[in-house]
Amino acid sequence: MKVDADQFEERLYDSPQRDGVSTEASLAFIQETEDFFLKLGQKALAAIARKSIESMKSGKAKVDEMIASGQFDSLLQKAQDEMDALLPPSVGSGSSNSQPSQESTGSH
Repeated sequence: MKVDADQFEERLYDSPQRDGVSTEASLAFIQETEDFFLKLGQKALAAIARKSIESMKSGKAKVDEMIASGQFDSLLQKAQDEMDALLPPSVGSGSSNSQPSQESTGSH
């Protein structure tokens, strides 16, 4: 198909027109991993892949439910507020304290 790795990766990204493509591609990849390990007789590794698939599916369902109910945005805002409360006021504020002084740059 004359598609390099970067082009392939780009096609997997979700967009409004391809909603869920990356999730489905990820699940398919892990399913292939499970099948690969089964063919090698590596049942433990195949079981880990299976658990990963189940976790991804249940996690996605939970996030979708939270988005639909509006919970996701409020939880995200709460987490942001908690992080902001932990940071000193000057971090990320663009204050003059973040600029190197003339002494530290060697210019006078």
